[in-house]
Amino acid sequence: MLLTTGYHVNTLTPSPYADSQSRDADATLSVVVPFLNEMAILDAFVEELMPALESLQMPFEVICIDNGSTDGTGDRLLMWRSRYPRLKVIKFSRYFGKEAALTAGIDHATGHAVVIMDPDLQDPPEMIRTFVEKWREGYDMVYATRRTSGIDTPLKAWLNTMFYRVFNFVCEQSIPFRTGDFRLIDVKIVHVLRRAREKSRFLRGLTTWAGFRSVSILFDQPKRRKGKSKSNYVFLWSYALDAILSSTTRPRMHCCTQTHTRGCILSRAKPEPSGRRPENSTTCFLPSRSRRALQQS
Repeated sequence: MLLTTGYHVNTLTPSPYADSQSRDADATLSVVVPFLNEMAILDAFVEELMPALESLQMPFEVICIDNGSTDGTGDRLLMWRSRYPRLKVIKFSRYFGKEAALTAGIDHATGHAVVIMDPDLQDPPEMIRTFVEKWREGYDMVYATRRTSGIDTPLKAWLNTMFYRVFNFVCEQSIPFRTGDFRLIDVKIVHVLRRAREKSRFLRGLTTWAGFRSVSILFDQPKRRKGKSKSNYVFLWSYALDAILSSTTRPRMHCCTQTHTRGCILSRAKPEPSGRRPENSTTCFLPSRSRRALQQS
């Protein structure tokens, strides 16, 4: 299925399995994967992912979101779809950010459970089996926690650690350390996410905020095999600010924003990982609940 969109999806249509509690052999699985210029590693990813999913012996779909790639990633995904019909492709008209790509994938997922992962093979496909086993035990969210990190530079590793410390200090709802987007979420959490329509989203924070029973799986994160990370320092700084400011309503954050904006909404263009600022692209850092608090203060 090819969905060509400028990021406009039907966000009000619930999953057909939204009220189902089935986790038996008839359960279905959706895998959501965002792509941005991943030609160097795309083939290796698909060749490892598909056999890992087929070994589960359960119905599945893989939803691939081409987030405005310029290196032929979208066309390559369509080639793989001709071989694996259960692979679905969503093509964005341009780069809209990772969170928008994940949101689109989750909105289109139809499984009883949804796995979120990156295509760089630093999220090992073989771990999906463990995720599903824990899910069948009754956990609603199973997330991978890095015992050792595959981050490419010591500075990025340090910044990553500092991000979690600042986030958990500032925000009401803390998130687990050394944990990325790689996780399985039950359809109950998917149902919640589809109704949390923040313009500025941080999926890791939202899945934790939703509650439900969760468990962590430790793993040693491998190094990236091919290609280059799209997360330069400008992108990481913007992403960190976006995550924190979209996840807190505490007075000190309101004070900071009011000091610099005199109560106005803090907005700016969201940079691409390359550092370029897309035209006509503005994102509001403050969630709706924070904007209401500012208006009332």
